[in-house]
Amino acid sequence: MKALILAAALAAGLPMAANAVSITANQGLNGAGGSVAADRSDLGKISDGIATNQSIFSLGLGGFLSASVDPQALANPIMVIEITNNTPNPLFPEAVNLFLGGSVSGPGGLDGANSFDSTGAIQIGTLSNDGAPTAIEMNGALITKTQTNSSTKFTIDIANVGNGIFSRLTLVDITSGTGASVDGFDIGELTVNAVPLPASALLLLSGLAGFGFVSRRRRAAA
Repeated sequence: MKALILAAALAAGLPMAANAVSITANQGLNGAGGSVAADRSDLGKISDGIATNQSIFSLGLGGFLSASVDPQALANPIMVIEITNNTPNPLFPEAVNLFLGGSVSGPGGLDGANSFDSTGAIQIGTLSNDGAPTAIEMNGALITKTQTNSSTKFTIDIANVGNGIFSRLTLVDITSGTGASVDGFDIGELTVNAVPLPASALLLLSGLAGFGFVSRRRRAAA
């Protein structure tokens, strides 16, 4: 049917296996209103090194997956490779909105109680397997899309997004359709590494922390 390789190729840092990355997800339902098949509901499959249709995690319709490298930062560029047989395939259109920043709440891991709050987040594009334009610009990000008969490769430059320092990448499914085989954006492999925050950012954070401490002292004294 289809499979997807998602690779956030970041310049340096620790691999997911080294627990540098925290994954939070909430899986939506399939197009028939039922649960996504069990063999497509294992978060471990996004980091098992196997990128085939037999080893994928499906977001489900409206589901999301968020990867955080906090307190480190995502590096540039990010690369995503989506694989669908006979791409673009009108039988299995899949898409996600891509965000930098924002926050999550809930127990973490894969849980129906998890939620993603896009407050403060920056949407940097929509990734789809529909053969759409080869270059997309949104909010400073530049997404270059290269498509073959069986794959779509996205190269995402985030250097000019905001201040260029983000620790969270989130994919929010916007796939539509009906039927049990429609189960949202399929992730076959996710590789997210991190780089240390620049010294200037650390200095800013420490300054803000100090400001907050002084403010609390003043309120207490009053």
